[in-house]
Amino acid sequence: MKRYLPILLAVFASLSDGLFIFRMVSGAPFSPVNQPLQPLPLRELFEIYLLAKMIITTVNLILLLLVFIIYIRIYNNTGSKFSLGLVFFTIALILYAVTSNPILHVLTGFRGVGLGPFTMLPDLFTLIASAILLYLSRQ
Repeated sequence: MKRYLPILLAVFASLSDGLFIFRMVSGAPFSPVNQPLQPLPLRELFEIYLLAKMIITTVNLILLLLVFIIYIRIYNNTGSKFSLGLVFFTIALILYAVTSNPILHVLTGFRGVGLGPFTMLPDLFTLIASAILLYLSRQ
């Protein structure tokens, strides 16, 4: 469990930073005073969505890079075709994580609007799958 602690702390820190930034961007009060919630304008919701998607895909990319390093080490030690297949599988997931990150979209000038939060769900599931792969690879 001790060797997984840095990974778990990094994921937890990324998620907690994302939640803090989300609260700042959304304008939600930090005090426990009950106030009626005002609906956010569409532009602010879109910015919050992009921030959440950016955090999820970045954590996903970090986990996949760790899995990639583990599979490269396994392939170097064994030379098996299965390990090589896992390396290519991980490369495909890394490319997915890179291309689905809003940072790349902004850098390339793309400003399109998708299907809202439903475009983020696959990234969330990929994040979970990457974490499971990392856990299983460390066994």
